[in-house]
Amino acid sequence: MPKVLIQIDPFTNIPFIELPTPTNENAGSTFLSDLREFSIGDGTQVFRADRSGLWLGGKTFDTATFSVSMAGAIVASDFTLTGGTIKYGKTSFTDSTNAGYFMSALGFYFGSAGDATKLKYIIATGALDYIGTLSGRESSTLASAINASGQLITDVVNSKLSTSSQQILQGFTFGVSGAIQIGTYVSGVSGDIRITPNGIVGRNKDNATTFSIDAVTGDPTFAGTLVAAAGTLGIITAGTFQTAPSGQRVVISGSENLIRFYDSGGVDRGTIYGIPTGIGITGDIDAGSVNLNVYAINLTKGTGSAITVTWNNSVDIGSNSYRFRDLYLGGNVYVNGNVDGVDVALLKSTYDTHVGNADAHHAQSHSHGSHSGIGASDHHSSVSDNLTITPANVDIKADGYIKRAGTNYARLTSLGFDLYQPLGLRQLSSPPGSASDYLGFMYWDTTQTDIVFSNGIAWYKVSADPI
Repeated sequence: MPKVLIQIDPFTNIPFIELPTPTNENAGSTFLSDLREFSIGDGTQVFRADRSGLWLGGKTFDTATFSVSMAGAIVASDFTLTGGTIKYGKTSFTDSTNAGYFMSALGFYFGSAGDATKLKYIIATGALDYIGTLSGRESSTLASAINASGQLITDVVNSKLSTSSQQILQGFTFGVSGAIQIGTYVSGVSGDIRITPNGIVGRNKDNATTFSIDAVTGDPTFAGTLVAAAGTLGIITAGTFQTAPSGQRVVISGSENLIRFYDSGGVDRGTIYGIPTGIGITGDIDAGSVNLNVYAINLTKGTGSAITVTWNNSVDIGSNSYRFRDLYLGGNVYVNGNVDGVDVALLKSTYDTHVGNADAHHAQSHSHGSHSGIGASDHHSSVSDNLTITPANVDIKADGYIKRAGTNYARLTSLGFDLYQPLGLRQLSSPPGSASDYLGFMYWDTTQTDIVFSNGIAWYKVSADPI
């Protein structure tokens, strides 16, 4: 007859029989003793006890979900304490004398004897009290740095900021929003300063803006006086700008469109002002040297208009190297001195004498048949032959040729310089000097056996070969 395997589940297939109620201390009770082990159930659904301890929920003590060792060590995969306490050493939640711990519905409390170190959390208030070391910092040190209101009350010292030395040691990067307010505005009592991403604004106790800096444009606005010993500034827009409050100073007035210069006594010594057509200058200009780079100077006549100097016979117009070109005058020229090496005063005296004796002069200086004795107002436009002028070393021909004694006749025509007879060149063995000093000069070079001329840069032979 084959064997039949019957699976019996001790929790479902075996009926539960209540034990009879005892009538005395031992009545109706069953005692088990001298057992090596005790087991109820099978597999993981088991409750067992042996020399390892008491366990359930596992085939062995080591794999059980709950166990209590013979040493009293409890292992549980989940633990729910309903009411009651878990404690060691400490007798209550307020026991600060004994070392140990106490956990209950009030919170948890871990501490050494006398609370030299402790960690206590009160569930009702959420208060966490800690005495010990946190990442190498004593809790008392942290408590002294931050007060009960959460404010930082001691110096901040690190690589970027030191409030102890009142220095910012490195750059700070702020967020993209937020603001800093310095001071508290109280009407009639105090003002404040606000720093935001839009800029900086300061106001006084009367709620008036005293200064501002626009963060977008960089434009500053000041209601008072801007004072700076030195510095570099860009565009300044102000009603009046001055270099000092009084005494010697320069004042720039935007409303009057002028610049005034004051001496140490506060006296206005000169003004530069704008006019519709340019600028005007009043006052005395006294300088050792003034350099003006201009394209043109236009002078408009006004009351008392004149260009004068206060130095007598010590000011030059132009120089030997840098000269003015043309001079146009509508009046008289008065000169005391020489013009191009000629004594003007002596020349004028000679001219006056010449004009005073013009008739006698012409009568004596012209040995011309029909023209002898002509007056100063006569001319020689109708002369048809040679005219010789005294002194005898100047000779003029009727066709326009003129010569000085010992030279050849020559005349100017529309085509250039015309010689009456062949021209004889000066003979030299080498250039007389630098080509730049002899522009247009020609001579016969006995060394080159050729005509040599200067173009102002170099000396060339007529054959165009440079020498």
